[in-house]
Amino acid sequence: MAQLLHFGVWFIIFNCPKLPENLLDQMRMDAERIRQIRQRMQLTQEDFAHLIGVTFSTVNRWENGKSSPNRIAARLLFGLEKKLKQQ
Repeated sequence: MAQLLHFGVWFIIFNCPKLPENLLDQMRMDAERIRQIRQRMQLTQEDFAHLIGVTFSTVNRWENGKSSPNRIAARLLFGLEKKLKQQ
């Protein structure tokens, strides 16, 4: 099941329309948005990190506002957020 869910997350990133570079700069994922996505998926920081292919400490830094996702991670997070809003 976990492998299927992991595949589904990466399927989202490759099917999410590419956003213009300047738009991505304007639409940064902030700590609260990332936390809401993770909580809506009912995942711990560790499970969420594993699912999207980053470390626990990376998710923790994102949610504490100490760092921001890179463009690839931001695109994945935008795709997840969009998918969650459709449900």
